Parts: sequence; C-alpha cells; structure tokens
Amino acid sequence: MQKKQLRIIIFDHQHFNCLYIERMLNCLGYYRVAPVSIYEEFVRIIENAVLPIGLVIYNVQDCERHNHCGSFVRNSFHVENFMPYNEAGEFFVVGKNQRSSEAGYSLLPDFFTLRDKIEAIESLSLKK
Repeated sequence: MQKKQLRIIIFDHQHFNCLYIERMLNCLGYYRVAPVSIYEEFVRIIENAVLPIGLVIYNVQDCERHNHCGSFVRNSFHVENFMPYNEAGEFFVVGKNQRSSEAGYSLLPDFFTLRDKIEAIESLSLKK
C-alpha cells in the first residue's frame, strides 16, 4: 500500500468545516492534515513551512475578509496546490502549473471530489 505523505492545510473560520474536511481526508488515508480556523495562524504556518505544503484547502469568503489572502496562497513558494471553495457554491483546484485546474460545485468539497483531486495532484507529482 502506498504511503500518503501529502501535507494538507485546511482554513475555514468555522472549525466544524475544517474538521469535516479533515475527517474525509483521514478516510482517504491522509493524516498530515492541519485544520486552522484563525487567519494569523494560517499565515504563520505557511510562512514558516520547512517542507512544501502539497495542498491548501480554504474558504474564499474567509480570505475575502483579509486583504491579499488569496494572492498570498497563490504566490507562496511553499504551497504546491490549492483548492479554494466558496460556501455560495463553487470550488476548484489549481496547481502552480495551471493544468490541474477544474471546476465543480458544492458548499464544501465532498468525499469523491477530494479523492479525485488529490489523486490528480499525486499523479502529477509522480511524473516530476
């Protein structure tokens, strides 16, 4: 069985949403997950990362409350892929190479969407 070493950060001001997504990731075999509900802590984790962060999942509405949050995540050299979602309905995965970008609709990412997106990210990382 393959070891799933993808490092994942989840940012949502509603801690329940973070835990909900974390639980789905745990069901998929990913345990290197950091749920964060405080913006300053989220920024600190990314800025002080020693190893690359494979995926950042964050609520767009929470980032809109803080200036430049979205661009901070997109431009951080520690973040390899990110998945913003919007409680109003739309989410997508974007990688640094823009080829992993796809659109979907959900209040929160569901189990099957997370599974598919993470498999796509891992298959891209295996090709490197």
